[in-house]
Amino acid sequence: MAIEGYRKGHDVRVIDRRPNFEDYGDIIGIGDSVLNTMKNWPGFLDACYESPFPREYHAYKFDGGFIGKLGEGPV
Repeated sequence: MAIEGYRKGHDVRVIDRRPNFEDYGDIIGIGDSVLNTMKNWPGFLDACYESPFPREYHAYKFDGGFIGKLGEGPV
């Protein structure tokens, strides 16, 4: 949302409660519904596709039961 707001001319400020921006091992999930918007961000999707991480995510319940799979849609 911050990127799109900036692209539309807004003065965007991101506030984070962490004291610094060191990597904490967080994951950014990009669902199929936002790909059309991200296609308007020059170079963003190309950089994502160069990532060493898989494009799919398999979600499981605490007991090991399968919930679903993200990232199956068309690119």
